[in-house]
Amino acid sequence: MRKNKKTTYKTIGCVAFIIILLLSLRIIYWFFGQWQNSLWNGRTNLAIAFKGKNYLLIYINKYQRKTYVIKIPTNALFQYKSGGGEYTLDGIWRLEKMGNNKKPDLRFSFQNFFAVPIVGQYENEKMGFDDFDIKLKDVLFEKTNLTVFDYFNLKKFSSHIERFNLSDRIVPEKKIIKDEKNLIFKPEDIDEVLRDIFNDLLLSNSKYNFKILANNQRQSEINAYRRLINNIGWKVSDIEIDDLGSRKNVNKCIVQENSEYDEFLRKSFSCGVSKNPASRYSVTLQIL
Repeated sequence: MRKNKKTTYKTIGCVAFIIILLLSLRIIYWFFGQWQNSLWNGRTNLAIAFKGKNYLLIYINKYQRKTYVIKIPTNALFQYKSGGGEYTLDGIWRLEKMGNNKKPDLRFSFQNFFAVPIVGQYENEKMGFDDFDIKLKDVLFEKTNLTVFDYFNLKKFSSHIERFNLSDRIVPEKKIIKDEKNLIFKPEDIDEVLRDIFNDLLLSNSKYNFKILANNQRQSEINAYRRLINNIGWKVSDIEIDDLGSRKNVNKCIVQENSEYDEFLRKSFSCGVSKNPASRYSVTLQIL
């Protein structure tokens, strides 16, 4: 009888050990995934598209040590994808859902509108302009593509928040579409008013100069990339239109030297990074 009890205890101990080991491996795997998918290393600025009670641009300026919460009017017009027409953000959200997207993506529309790299997206219908604050539970339950590591980096800047309504600083044009009054914000007005907020000192101090080499079928995107590069503190030195073959919707970033900015380029321009020491430019952005 005692022998059977010892065998039982031994079996239970082995099973418990295996369960604990599997749980430990699962936790390690989860943390590794969080680290690998982290959007922000805390060294550059960060922009997040937010959908809740209001649509907001959340912009963390690392060197000002400040978080900007910018409220977007519900009737402001945004571009939906490249050449996809103009809609309100509610309209774009509906179009994304009609496309069978489990998680509608507003990042392209925000990036085209504000001309800054939008790498984060966050949804919480219970929060809005007045009470926005990133929540750990939203990170854990995947209401955002931010990771736990991003969360703790962002919390360093949560004590200095400046909130403003975009239409309080920029006077938009009015456009009637189907008896509804919509607002158009001119790109040059956005750049003039927000450039000091968007400027990234780490990037501007690097004095990177860009050449944009664009497929002749993607000329409409050149101004968007030029605005973005200038807004974050880099400089576009040359633009060349060339027949680079059929449209592939693939970007390439050819750098003069590999540097700490390579990962930022990958995430901000969705590009593969390769090296060409003979280049005259810090980065050649090929839009294929």
